[in-house]
Amino acid sequence: MPEPLRNALRPLSLVLMLAGLVCLVLLFRPGPFAVAEALGATCEHSRHSGPEKCGWWDAADLLWTGFWVLTIGGAVLRLTTRPKDRGPRVLDLRKWRS
Repeated sequence: MPEPLRNALRPLSLVLMLAGLVCLVLLFRPGPFAVAEALGATCEHSRHSGPEKCGWWDAADLLWTGFWVLTIGGAVLRLTTRPKDRGPRVLDLRKWRS
């Protein structure tokens, strides 16, 4: 991977992980009820129906999914864009053998 691309993607990975953390915080404070009210009438549950008011379950599902997708995506991007001189991360399980 070219070094300028690697340097551009590392801050993006940090932003993704922070956005995942924001989704988790929003799940508890102000909570899914307030997030659903902020979303307003933007939820659609089928292809041909019009927009309907978002419920707390829709908001909680959106925040929970956003937390996992953004956090895991940011962590994977962060691990894959390590500097070349640091090498890959490895998990050494040899010390746990009996």
